[in-house]
Amino acid sequence: LYDPQLYFAGDEISLSIRSYTLGYDLFHPHRNVVWHEYTRAGRVKHWDDHTAKQADAAIEMPWHERDVVSKRRLRKMLREEDNDEAIGIYGLGTVRSHGDYERYAGIDFGRRLLQRETVEGKDPPCTYTNTVQWEAGFTHEHRVPLMWRAEDIGLCDDLQFVYFGIEDANGTVLHRHDAPPESPEATGVIETKTITVVAQSKPAKLVLWPVSRSRGWLRRTDYPL
Repeated sequence: LYDPQLYFAGDEISLSIRSYTLGYDLFHPHRNVVWHEYTRAGRVKHWDDHTAKQADAAIEMPWHERDVVSKRRLRKMLREEDNDEAIGIYGLGTVRSHGDYERYAGIDFGRRLLQRETVEGKDPPCTYTNTVQWEAGFTHEHRVPLMWRAEDIGLCDDLQFVYFGIEDANGTVLHRHDAPPESPEATGVIETKTITVVAQSKPAKLVLWPVSRSRGWLRRTDYPL
């Protein structure tokens, strides 16, 4: 049974973990066989006419309130938090446990952690042999404030892009962004931003590296984080 209180976000993970704990083995098609289309121009979306202004006897609550309830129910089912939502028959099955799904998918819902294999998009089940290996396999979310100097970009007449890389202390690339010539980063409109990096190791430096179409990689500048 599909939870009728599940509004929009979360339907995939809800069906996935519920099906798995009910005893179903999950199959991942190699190509799309069905999809969700909601970007067609001119089509009214649910959130367009379920607003606070239009709420009446026919519309129990505006979409944003329904969305809050939906996400609370989802977090309760995933055991991300304990709240007073009554999941009832729309909860998990009993053939497999919540923990079985976490180990299959490489997810720790309570701590909001992902295994490296999960982040890399590898097929489940997640591979590990013991608890130590399981714990060591988790990536972590790092909020990284970045600052750089526009003059270090060294704009040239044929700039292809500016490489922004986040590396750990060993020089492993944790994140990469190639800023186009017309972007705020490349033109010097901004010299600071904060990004989120998901990685096992801690970000240690920002690498700024302009690339010329004719001369290739120009001067590299490292900024400690």
